[in-house]
Amino acid sequence: MRISDIFFPSNYKCIFCGVEIDRDFVCENCYELLNLIKTPCVKCGGELVGSGDVCLECKKYSREFDKGYSVCNYDGDIKIKILSFKNHNGKYLGTCFSKMMYDKFLQLKNVYDYIIPIPIHKNRQKKRGFNQSDILAKEISKNTGKVYNNIMFRRKDTPHQSGLNRDNRVENLENAFELFDGVSVEGKDILLIDDIFTTGSTIDEASRFLKSKGALKVDYLCLARTPVNSSLE
Repeated sequence: MRISDIFFPSNYKCIFCGVEIDRDFVCENCYELLNLIKTPCVKCGGELVGSGDVCLECKKYSREFDKGYSVCNYDGDIKIKILSFKNHNGKYLGTCFSKMMYDKFLQLKNVYDYIIPIPIHKNRQKKRGFNQSDILAKEISKNTGKVYNNIMFRRKDTPHQSGLNRDNRVENLENAFELFDGVSVEGKDILLIDDIFTTGSTIDEASRFLKSKGALKVDYLCLARTPVNSSLE
């Protein structure tokens, strides 16, 4: 081994299969196996089921955000890795995930004043050690040169959203967010960053709150989107 290889390694390992690769943390074979969103809903960015350009969920529920984007469906290997990222000290995975989201960001060709992570309450962050959305937002901002701004915090230590239906999630999040003192989002275009879009209740409440404070536009970018319910009535 050359000394330069120790200080400047040329190879990475794929986070899914472990094979050595030159860059990007995901090998070509594993990337092709990801359930990437190919035909997105024009509103929430979820994979369309059936005809039309708006998914069944966006037809049924009003949305507070303007437009959403996601890289892939929340299933299979990516679901396992995201859970590891959040719950099993998988902080290192944030670099890989942010790269995948950055590639998606480049496709948007949108201009935003602020890139803001969805905050978690300080009690949960203390227990976990970090906010996964904050890691993703910082890395995306670093790559894009856009303004990262952690200007919003979670004022309510809400119960975990998993296991709750949509109505309970909405009630759970009511008045959950607040801006830090002296911060203004008046007339700003904002991109929210989160790891997973499930029902959209968190994104909706954050968007509603920011618009109540004068934000002009609020979009979001997530790594993964729970597959759209094909049987929604």
